[in-house]
Amino acid sequence: MSDANPDSTDALQGTSPGQPALEPDRADQVTPLQASRAPIWLFILQLAYLAALVTIGLLYVHLDAFRRLLPNPAGPIPLAVPWWGALGGITISLTGIFRNAGRWQPRYELWHIARPVLGAIVGSVAYLIFIVVIRATGTTPGPHSSTSGAVFDLVAFLVGYREEVFRELLKRASDSLFAPTRRDQDSR
Repeated sequence: MSDANPDSTDALQGTSPGQPALEPDRADQVTPLQASRAPIWLFILQLAYLAALVTIGLLYVHLDAFRRLLPNPAGPIPLAVPWWGALGGITISLTGIFRNAGRWQPRYELWHIARPVLGAIVGSVAYLIFIVVIRATGTTPGPHSSTSGAVFDLVAFLVGYREEVFRELLKRASDSLFAPTRRDQDSR
């Protein structure tokens, strides 16, 4: 039976073909009625995040007092990097809301609420990793010029947008650096 057919057994069970049916006694189970519409408040929240981000950007560009309040860079990280990471997080959240509007699952609501903050964090971490890799090659990254700044901002946006892929990459890198090797385990 097709997933597009709402009268199919799979649609009534809330699963895709080949997946087991949801257990009737589970409290976190999503029924077809619960999964039918994305909450409008979440869409409005993402638009509010976007408006706040644009407002902060405009205030920073046009008001000297605001620039004095928020120094650039903030430590080793240019302020544009977390800004673009947060924008990537908002973009993927809005994309998820649009793509899943008819089959919404409430368990993802906290993920959507946290996306801009998570995007800013992972965008900043990606920037730091990017700088460390550049310095490891013996090259010194120049000041935040328009060309290098655009590259750093793009990296922050992409990592904010695809945060899950970046976290998996970090996990693999951490495992390869810190996990005991097979030889270490065999010698025990």
